[in-house]
Amino acid sequence: MEYLVKLDKDAEWGRFDPWFDSFVDLGFKLYNARKMGHVYKKVAIGVPKSPFVALAMAIGFSRAAYKEGTDFSKEVSLDDVKVGEVIAFRGAWSQPEPGVSRLPRSSVGLVSAIKSGSGNLTEIHFTFDTGAVAEKRNFNKALSADDRTKLPRLFSVPLGTPQRPEQTRKSREVVDDSPRTRENKEFFESWDYQICPTLVIFGPTGRLDDYKKPLVRDEEIHGKLMIESDSLFNLARLDRLSNDVNPHFVNAVEQISQFPTNGSPAFESLKRFPFVCLDGNDAILNLSEKRIFQDKTLIALWEATGNQHQDVALRTFAKAASQNTPVPDFAGALGWTPPAGVQIWGWR
Repeated sequence: MEYLVKLDKDAEWGRFDPWFDSFVDLGFKLYNARKMGHVYKKVAIGVPKSPFVALAMAIGFSRAAYKEGTDFSKEVSLDDVKVGEVIAFRGAWSQPEPGVSRLPRSSVGLVSAIKSGSGNLTEIHFTFDTGAVAEKRNFNKALSADDRTKLPRLFSVPLGTPQRPEQTRKSREVVDDSPRTRENKEFFESWDYQICPTLVIFGPTGRLDDYKKPLVRDEEIHGKLMIESDSLFNLARLDRLSNDVNPHFVNAVEQISQFPTNGSPAFESLKRFPFVCLDGNDAILNLSEKRIFQDKTLIALWEATGNQHQDVALRTFAKAASQNTPVPDFAGALGWTPPAGVQIWGWR
């Protein structure tokens, strides 16, 4: 995993600091440990300061989820769709204009009605738990194509997948203006439309915008997407838990104060994530004893310097972890070498 990065669009390309690479690797290793059956209930990481640590781990989780290839969205035919199901609709690909590729529209909603229209047309009605205006989409059973990405498609998705009305995806700057091949389109959708809830981060308000500023170039990912670069936020495939806007559902980030209430759509989404990161001492202090985390891997980024809540945050997380069994030499068990000044502890 090698990246080129720059802090803003006018800066020169450079490399990540080794500590950032290390935490990308940690996220990758934690994901794969759970996949191999090593389920760690609590993880505490002592860092001097936590900004960008959670982001680095999210990149590792994102890449691990992509590499494993799990996708809970399954394409279904029009005849298979039933009223009451949560369905994702994907529009057709348009032809790229010079230097620009318009991406397919997408929506996720509850099917509230299915009505037969004239001829071969069938009308599907979508409603949304966000209160957005309902949509109606017409499908023609008579249409077919060898390249299915030329036609609108329907996908079954699990409960808890964030619902949103149809929107046109932003245009991306592309490496060249060559038409996208079927293979390239399928690669794009496997990356940017994957439904695989993995890591949700709760942390301070100000960091959300900070995550979107640096630009990164991942040759493997961005080369196949035919784009020059993207933000670290998008490489981590992060979205807001309370206001999801992207077709993918992989990693999420939310403010501590916006922890979802029981029964809300965001709370149902939260249930789907196996990993939760508490980014900083305030998040540890306020959220580490939430009952919804009992069956998840709870990762605490404990800031050892410059925060007045250090002692009480550490005691709070230790209390939450006391019901679990400590793992001796946790770093060794993961095969991970912490950067200088960083400590890590784990519990089964």
